[in-house]
Amino acid sequence: MTRVVDYRYVLEDTIRPFEAGDVLLGCTYLNDPTDDHAGLGRILQFDADLKPKGVLWTRDHRHLVMGLTFDRERILWGFDIHTQTVLRIDRYGRQMPPHKFAHRALGAAVFASDGSIYFGETLTGKTPYRGSHMEFVPGTDCIGYGRILKFDRAFEPVEEFAVDNARELSGFKGVTHLSLHPGERTVAYTTETGKRLMRYDLVERRQLPDLAVVAGDDLYDRRWFIALAYLPDASLLVTRGDYVERYAEDGRVIQTIDLARFGYGFAQITVCADGRHALTSNIFTGIACKFEIATGRVVAHVQTDHVSPRRSLAGIAEFPG
Repeated sequence: MTRVVDYRYVLEDTIRPFEAGDVLLGCTYLNDPTDDHAGLGRILQFDADLKPKGVLWTRDHRHLVMGLTFDRERILWGFDIHTQTVLRIDRYGRQMPPHKFAHRALGAAVFASDGSIYFGETLTGKTPYRGSHMEFVPGTDCIGYGRILKFDRAFEPVEEFAVDNARELSGFKGVTHLSLHPGERTVAYTTETGKRLMRYDLVERRQLPDLAVVAGDDLYDRRWFIALAYLPDASLLVTRGDYVERYAEDGRVIQTIDLARFGYGFAQITVCADGRHALTSNIFTGIACKFEIATGRVVAHVQTDHVSPRRSLAGIAEFPG
């Protein structure tokens, strides 16, 4: 395992004020031989063509920076589910003071036009991942409940939705990825490496029929749903390991984008502000790609410094300007 030697060098922040099209990657510098998800929190900055610009060494946590996303005020959010930490970065690349939303493993968020925030609780159950530290919900023997949590614009808790979770390999994953439908009434979400593409009605507070289901019970066949992101036309991009599928609202697959040349493991995806491109990142190969949605053509890609078994690339977002 690579260990950090010169901390004065690696902790130098070179991140610049965000510009339209900048791409931010959550890529913690893993250097703990006793915890394979721990190290120095890090966000890498690239321009719209995935050329490097800078780095921010994040504070107040020590595990993967995952689920990067921008809110409507252009604040960058990220999550460390292991220490129940929510990170916020302003448009100048400065880490904002911490706020404890809940003692829960929040790992994804979407932002409604009324200021409401919906968090996905990534962890569920009583069995933590053995290779890394995970905190318990205070006063319980659970690491989480796999719910969707609603907060208002003042960061006050409003409601929790006890949504379905899909069966998956590890047994501890809940709501790992979610995306708000353009109509803002429903969310689509996944349990990473599960076989259900799930939906929930936020207004009527009820589980909706799955948008799609992968047939079969073999959880080791790699036929899974992973990350997802709605397009403005309400079609849905979903990563499937080494390719991306695009789903119509009726559950039909209307497009498939092949990313196999970049390896298996695309576990984050986001739609660019122009609505014509998308970004996706591969936690196994450490590669981030930008592709044209209409054609599937990859227009840029970058290789980070972490490749499996050092699985670190866990977040990707574009600054919309």
